[in-house]
Amino acid sequence: METVSYSQQPDAIQYMTLPDGSADVWLRKNIVQVDGDDGWGWEAEETYIHTDLTRDEVAANFDALFDGTYDPDAPTTLVDIRADKITEMSTACNAAITAGVDVTLSDGESHHFSLTVEDQLNLVSLSALLTAGQEAVPYHADGEECRYYTAEDFTAIVAAATAWKMYHEAYFNSLKAYISALEDTAEIQAIVYGCAIPVEYQSEVYQALAAQMGATE
Repeated sequence: METVSYSQQPDAIQYMTLPDGSADVWLRKNIVQVDGDDGWGWEAEETYIHTDLTRDEVAANFDALFDGTYDPDAPTTLVDIRADKITEMSTACNAAITAGVDVTLSDGESHHFSLTVEDQLNLVSLSALLTAGQEAVPYHADGEECRYYTAEDFTAIVAAATAWKMYHEAYFNSLKAYISALEDTAEIQAIVYGCAIPVEYQSEVYQALAAQMGATE
C-alpha cells in the first residue's frame, strides 16, 4: 500500500480485465483533495492486486483485499457461516467437557478430574464394580497419585462428572438453536462459547441444569 497523487479524482476500484479472464486491479482508500505546488489535486492510499475475482466480488471483499487479509476459502454465505460457527462451538463444548470438573470429597478438599473419553469410560467401569459390591475402587485426580476411593467419594465424582457433561451438552444444543436463528453474519461470528443465550432459545433441560450448576443467565 502506498500514497499516490492524481490530477483528477480517482475511482476507488480500477478494474482492468486481461485476455486470460483475470484482472489487474487498483484499490484506493482515503481519497482526498489536496492543495499542491501545481494546484489542487488528489491523493489516495492505493494497493495493486492481480486476481481472478469479478469486479462485483472485488467490491464485496474490498477491505480484505486492500489489507491483504482476503481468504478465498473463508465462508461467505449465511448458511456456511452458521455451519462453521456451530462446528466451532461443538469443538469448544467438547474441550470444556474434557477439561473436567472440580469435586469436593470427604476429606474437605477440592480435587480436579479430567473427563476425556477414556476417563469417562473408566468412571463407568469402576462404578460397575461398586454396584457389584466392591467397597472402594482405585482412581486418581489430576496430578495426584492413584488411591482407593470409597463408594461415597467415587459416587460424588461420577455425579459431578455426569452433571458437568450434561450441562455442557444442553448448553451447546441451546446455543446451536440460537445460532441457527440468527440472520446477521456479524452477530454469528461474534459468538463465543460461554456467552449468554436469550431465554427463548434455552431448552427446558438447559434451564434446569444451569440452575443446578449456578450458571443461570
